[in-house]
Amino acid sequence: MTRGQRRARRANYLAYFTRAERFCLIWVPAVNRTTAARHEGAIELMARDLIAAVKDVARDSFDVTAVERV
Repeated sequence: MTRGQRRARRANYLAYFTRAERFCLIWVPAVNRTTAARHEGAIELMARDLIAAVKDVARDSFDVTAVERV
């Protein structure tokens, strides 16, 4: 980075998930939408796909933080 340039900040979205019997329900408040994942390992991917589709941005242009709601 050269002098005077600023590093672009990546957006970070929260994805709250709740475990159910056969799937995880995911809510992303930034887009006020829900989605589901069949297993816990797919939560970030499903949230990322949802955000990218609603915001019309590239899937790798932001970060996702998954938080379990009990």
